[in-house]
Amino acid sequence: MSITDKTRKLLWGRSGSRCAFCRTQLIMDSTPHDDESVVGEECHIVSRRPSGPRHLPAFPPDEIDSYDNLLLLCRTHHKMVDDQLSTFTPEALHQLKGNHEAWVAETLEQSSSGYPPNGNDPLAEAFRKVASRMPDLIAEMKEDLAKKGNEFIREFFIISKRWSLNAGSPSFVYSFEDHENLQGKVHVLENYGFVYDVTPGNAKKYRMTEEFVELVVSRHEDQLRLWTVHPPGFSLTEGRVDHSKSKYYCDTHGVKDAYHELWHRRQIPDGQVVWCYTDEGSIERTGEKKVKWDLYDPSLKTICFIDDLVWNRILGIKCGFRDGIEGGIGYQWHKDALEKFPNDLKASKAYEARCFEDFWSQEPKSGNWWNELFTENAGNGVSALIRHPIPSKWIHGSMPWHCG
Repeated sequence: MSITDKTRKLLWGRSGSRCAFCRTQLIMDSTPHDDESVVGEECHIVSRRPSGPRHLPAFPPDEIDSYDNLLLLCRTHHKMVDDQLSTFTPEALHQLKGNHEAWVAETLEQSSSGYPPNGNDPLAEAFRKVASRMPDLIAEMKEDLAKKGNEFIREFFIISKRWSLNAGSPSFVYSFEDHENLQGKVHVLENYGFVYDVTPGNAKKYRMTEEFVELVVSRHEDQLRLWTVHPPGFSLTEGRVDHSKSKYYCDTHGVKDAYHELWHRRQIPDGQVVWCYTDEGSIERTGEKKVKWDLYDPSLKTICFIDDLVWNRILGIKCGFRDGIEGGIGYQWHKDALEKFPNDLKASKAYEARCFEDFWSQEPKSGNWWNELFTENAGNGVSALIRHPIPSKWIHGSMPWHCG
């Protein structure tokens, strides 16, 4: 049995003709002298050959060339996944395929829906997402790449400052001491296809893609990214905000009084504000039909950043504990935990959990939670208030946001 035309069309169509790992376009345009070139390869997740990569003796022979057992990759990453079998197990490749096809589907949904398209390359959109989650690391990478003589360096190590390193070829070095959760951040870059593992020995080594380098070098540090979710028909650019139509404002105990106190403290007498997320990963999907708005650099309209944990504490709404919060008071717990237990993840998480419980059982040091509400940094666990209305040029795009 061989791969059928139908299976091949499904694989290439649902993959968007892009590598599932680095998302590079796999069909090269024609030239004045030559036809188009197909540079993608159809990778078997489970090999047919007993000596082949990820072969499973019990795997049904008639499913070897099925759609579910195929993954579209570029030549580089096809070889990589077949060489590094301990890392790229069948389960890992199925997850890679699922994540990539979901990304393709969501990108196409945004561009074909009746909502304003974002007008940007999907890789640039993905880069803005990760850059907002690790601004310090991206800033250091940009600084390194901009130095004279570093224009062609693409590889970097992640190490502890206590280690000795024989880099061999010219490489950048980023340390765990300078960047919290550094390994996790690099894993995120891997998942988006911006870097890939080329470790030769004990110290982890990665190589940047050319697309990633271009995005890093061209990044502007003063850009702010926010997201907000509202029912269809709500306008960010005109009219007025009617909080009486908000389910959260009307149905959540204490919100009305808290809103008016917040407006008083921030000198917003008319209440014409929009509540925004500063981390896209914090936005939950619900069964309600809503629209997610993506705002680009509305810094002049940003009134303040709010610690979500403290806001819920003011309302008396105890949310579930999440370790590793990147902003607000939770960030300080996370930072303290890493300093106290640098080599013990279990103890670190337990410390954060204790801080969380103490937070709900004790009064603030200042004597008033309102004095603890405002923070300087955006991130996971931090919201932003912006002035309504905003200029249309600050709207980067929008898309339907609901499930069911």
